Amino acid sequence: MSGTGLPRVAVIGGGRMGLARWEQVKAIGVVVPVCIVEMWEEKRNDLLSQGYPVVGSLDDLPPVDGAVVSTPTASHKALIQQLAKRNIHIYCEKPISFTVSEIRECYEIARQHGVQLHAGWMKRFDPDFLKVKRRLVSLGGDFLHVHMVNRDFPVPPKSILSQLGDIWSDCTVHEFNLALWLSNGEMPVEVFARGVCALGEESGVMDRSVTHLTFKGGRTMTIENSRHSPPKEKYDQRLEVVTASELLETGFPQRDLHPLPDGDFSFPQRYKEAFEAEMAFFAQCIQAAAKGETPPLPVNREEDDVNTALLAEACNRSNLTRRVVKITTAEVGRPGGAVLSFDGAPFGLRFVGLGVFGQNMFGFVQSLVDAGEMGGVSLLPPFTRKSGLDWEKDVLRDGETAGVYICTPDDQHDWQALECLQHGKAVLVEKPLTKFEQLRRQAVGSGVVMMVGFQRRFDSRVREAKKFIEANRQRVKRVVFLSDEPVPGPLPDDLEQTLRNSCCHECDLVSFLFPSGDLKVVEVVRTGVNSLRVCLDAGGVPVEIRFAKGHKEFANEIVVEANEEKEGGENRKMMFGFRGVPREARTVAGGGAGQFWWC
Repeated sequence: MSGTGLPRVAVIGGGRMGLARWEQVKAIGVVVPVCIVEMWEEKRNDLLSQGYPVVGSLDDLPPVDGAVVSTPTASHKALIQQLAKRNIHIYCEKPISFTVSEIRECYEIARQHGVQLHAGWMKRFDPDFLKVKRRLVSLGGDFLHVHMVNRDFPVPPKSILSQLGDIWSDCTVHEFNLALWLSNGEMPVEVFARGVCALGEESGVMDRSVTHLTFKGGRTMTIENSRHSPPKEKYDQRLEVVTASELLETGFPQRDLHPLPDGDFSFPQRYKEAFEAEMAFFAQCIQAAAKGETPPLPVNREEDDVNTALLAEACNRSNLTRRVVKITTAEVGRPGGAVLSFDGAPFGLRFVGLGVFGQNMFGFVQSLVDAGEMGGVSLLPPFTRKSGLDWEKDVLRDGETAGVYICTPDDQHDWQALECLQHGKAVLVEKPLTKFEQLRRQAVGSGVVMMVGFQRRFDSRVREAKKFIEANRQRVKRVVFLSDEPVPGPLPDDLEQTLRNSCCHECDLVSFLFPSGDLKVVEVVRTGVNSLRVCLDAGGVPVEIRFAKGHKEFANEIVVEANEEKEGGENRKMMFGFRGVPREARTVAGGGAGQFWWC
């Protein structure tokens, strides 16, 4: 604690949210703002030139009692671990993680080290919403219907919009958390959600959604969420609660009470009081812990964070399958937790093509269905040239076929995927594609999902590499992909064929690990009869792909070279991947199970 007895607080991250948090920390008067931690050198130098107190890493952090983590979600867990080990209390931006298991893990880390961990759900601190909540409690706490509106303003740039994730996990989670607050933690029993791209197909992401929640006793909630609000309305936030005796409502704009500001008006302005109130609450928790007293009861519990993530997952499932998702509170070993199941008819998945690869994947998916790991999915008879099924009748216009997995020869991928999308079918199509942009626009316009079979993105080791790079981006010096395939050589004279059909997996992983889009091909060189090397530049980070055929074993490794955290530290190598997988096991080893998330 400082000499005044006030908690010393740092902000981790110097982006838009981090700077907003810094101003809040300075404004509340109940903490001592210490500094901002910004690991990106260019950004750090820019902040220093503006007079901000900035350091480059947690190792350079002066003594503090608390920290506000305002960095991308992928970096949260690593930062929570590092801060907890330093006995620093943590306020983390929402969501703590996108996955339930990692949310629980982060809270467990905090418990083990005896530090406070709070998630940034500021709407629970908003004075207008608090009035509604208190009035609802005074009326007995029972609602008949709740309607929420969240229209963002201004529309995020396309470069940012494309990295925000689905609308339910990034945006509507605020309303899910508010719903749990109004219902005293009660989960709905059914969820139905629909999302569309209303701003134009060129954005490539859903920007508007409507969600319907049904609770026990027939009580309901509806949530309208949009990335866009008409300029006259600006940042539009509304809450309406219908009870048996009263209608409770609040929000913005209320033109008779709140004239619209002429200048910028978005979430920092709309929720200024809420942001400051939650920072003051965080300070109270730190002070209580320092005195050995019991901190105030958390405004948001661990279970609320977990259930908020589950509701986002339920909405994604509902939207992709166009069906109701049921929620039951029966998670084994976790009373009060929730699990998801499908309602109504099964989701019919039909394979198109059953060659060697198609047979392998069909058997693999059948085993998942038989084991109950793809709940709600019905595996339909595959469509092949010899199946006796009709393409138009049994695939395109068949009511049972909700999704297709296209495993046909390469020259059939584009037209088959396009026709299925035009008929409203969800599509998983094997690579390669030559008309991806046309297919993407069709998928967005039809409101259905399309995925290309780059299954390695779902491998746990690849995801570990992605997390490491995102958390240590400034320190990464080089990335090398080592890929050996037990497929006979030699490579064809036309290297484009190899890049399109084989090495495309590694090329895809480069864009997955470095999603900014700032990628440049430096050179493509044949290094032997069976091998080639691809050199790229990923936003200043050299990336090398070493691809070879003719090996006895299947191997995929990602080597990330990074400086040690302390300035001037030596390089170290982090390796992610596997080596020594027999040829017959390579499909499963590549993480194929994960690509069926949409089912």
